[in-house]
Amino acid sequence: MYGWHSLVHDLVQKGSPITQEQARTLRSRGLVEGRYPKLTLSSKVAGIIGTHEEYVRQKGLDTSICKEFVVKLLRTRPCTRAEIVSAISHALPEDMSDEQRRKHVSYLLQELRKERRIRREGTKRNARWMVDE
Repeated sequence: MYGWHSLVHDLVQKGSPITQEQARTLRSRGLVEGRYPKLTLSSKVAGIIGTHEEYVRQKGLDTSICKEFVVKLLRTRPCTRAEIVSAISHALPEDMSDEQRRKHVSYLLQELRKERRIRREGTKRNARWMVDE
């Protein structure tokens, strides 16, 4: 039984497809995270096998950390959304497409705006984001 789980675990680590049942079993044991079929090894497993840096590159940094990156950037100068995407792309999951990166940054900007930490001046392409002080 141990051999089967090791094999499936190895498949996940290499990005090979596994069944939904296998994914459920691995998830219930805390070995994988994410939505099927894009699974990654869990943080716990990555720490045990010494691949935590790879885990962070795959998963990206926590949303709260990304929001702080945005605020720190905007404290230096007002920026467009494209400039923000470019500046924090290293903190986002490496397998995100450009469109997903843009949408995620838009989500971060809207969250920060709702928290009244930043504001937007201008509309559409001319919009610039800045710290709301």
